[in-house]
Amino acid sequence: MDVIGIPEVQELMRIPPIVPVERIDSTVRTSSNNTTYCRLDYTPKLRPPVVPHPGSYPTPLTPPRPLPPRKRGDTPKSRQLLKKHYNTKVVKYNIALKKYDEETAEWHGNHEKYLDALDVNELVCKNEDSDSNDGEEESQDDPIAAAQPLVVFTHGRNSTLDNTHITAFCQVFRTLVNNYPSIKVFAGRSAGARNAAKASIHAPVKRLIFFTYALVRDLEYRYADLLALGPDIEVLFIVGDGDPLAVETHLREVRNRMRAKSWWIKLIKGNHSFNSWSAEEVENTLDIAGQIAAIWAKTETLDPDLSEMKLQASFDTGKAEWTGWQVPEPETPVPETSFKVQVEGGTIPNGGGSFQFSLPGVPAKRKGNRGRGAPKK
Repeated sequence: MDVIGIPEVQELMRIPPIVPVERIDSTVRTSSNNTTYCRLDYTPKLRPPVVPHPGSYPTPLTPPRPLPPRKRGDTPKSRQLLKKHYNTKVVKYNIALKKYDEETAEWHGNHEKYLDALDVNELVCKNEDSDSNDGEEESQDDPIAAAQPLVVFTHGRNSTLDNTHITAFCQVFRTLVNNYPSIKVFAGRSAGARNAAKASIHAPVKRLIFFTYALVRDLEYRYADLLALGPDIEVLFIVGDGDPLAVETHLREVRNRMRAKSWWIKLIKGNHSFNSWSAEEVENTLDIAGQIAAIWAKTETLDPDLSEMKLQASFDTGKAEWTGWQVPEPETPVPETSFKVQVEGGTIPNGGGSFQFSLPGVPAKRKGNRGRGAPKK
């Protein structure tokens, strides 16, 4: 992790990858009635693929709205024009629907060719409720398990896997980690991060990556899951210092109260949805954040003292700039405060008086991971 702050290494991290990231879309059965759509992102070997990936799935069409009922004041001519306009929409929709069916059929055909060229098959999970005739376990082709993924990541609330920033239930995490034992990290964005925290309590995963985390929403506090994490858990926060759902002072206090060790990549001037950044800043900065998170996830032993990093986009060039892991800044000391109270006696003889008291100051403390989770003596 120490090499992240070296300028030569940073220049290499800014270079686009030679081999683009590929993906495999598949499904995983999380229960007898539910199926979850999954996507495996991976980097193939340094050779061009025989068959290119067909790209994103064709966008479904929206059918035209039904013809509105007759209203008072409609004339025969206006009604006729309305029907003509509606019929034109229906004809165009039917033509587009026929084209959409052809595109989806072509996409599935190209996708099968792509998977065959990669020597993998569509992922089919075994149904635990089905009985085998000979009592032996059914075999299954599993490209994700063959790739041995390190991290399982879920999207945020009201979002999809196609989110440019990149809500799943906890059973999805547990099912995936049972099917693919290579997974060592749970990760998620916003609400997906909360689900990752909940799922880790009952899973053999010891590292978590939170790409934004909603500590508060409206008047509800949502950090109980973080406080429930054990001292053997290591957490990476990737949160902007302008995120209204995870204010910096609030996040620091929660991290200090957590039993789990935590690290923080502070995204300068980044809010929860990153809508204050330009498209170039989002692409450059979050790409580096993902690389740093991957290095953090793969590092065997993490330095508990170097637990914070600043990452931002350069105002002049738009390129990502970061500091490397640093020791957290100490808290602001609170000086000793003295109070003097004067009591007026009014018309009562010798009824007045005064007294004074003081509150002791609080020295600056440098919060970190050293000794976190150790039993008190």
